[in-house]
Amino acid sequence: DRVVSATDGHLMFYNITDHIPFQVNKKCLQLVDNEPKISLSSLPEYVLRLKVHQSGIKAITHKETSPGTFKIYTCGDDNAIGTCSIQFNESTGGLSGYISDFNRNAAASTITSCALLQDGKYLVTTSVDQVVKMWNISSDKISLHKSQYVTVADTGSSDQVAIADGSVLILIGGVGLIILKTEA
Repeated sequence: DRVVSATDGHLMFYNITDHIPFQVNKKCLQLVDNEPKISLSSLPEYVLRLKVHQSGIKAITHKETSPGTFKIYTCGDDNAIGTCSIQFNESTGGLSGYISDFNRNAAASTITSCALLQDGKYLVTTSVDQVVKMWNISSDKISLHKSQYVTVADTGSSDQVAIADGSVLILIGGVGLIILKTEA
């Protein structure tokens, strides 16, 4: 199954197994080199659909919490963060899910990127209001851990790089670039 975030605020899950023109090595989840061809095909019927945000989902990340169980974190242009709990039922091949937490006032403007830190204990978000926030997601609730204003306007992307001392550099791009360092 694959998940798609849409401009209408929904998370959509599709089983595309029978619709992809290439093979997947199930042991390592990599594409088998059999020269895939680009083709246009219709999506199958969705497996699961969750209305998470009022409008577009701008950023998405996930973590596996146990075999077949996932947390999906979404950020939107409605200034909100959503947490969805997804369960894969291996015996039926079905999915079930629900919104386990939602913070509608997570930012003053569109949240444009998100990333997990410290093995999924924290979620870092950037938003157009030039504020980088670190959220504690170690429980089922999203709670603000720290917040920092940055001088980069129109923050639209972020990435992270682990360094040798165990800390992480967070690179935030927009009209410029800023690098923040988290403690080990």
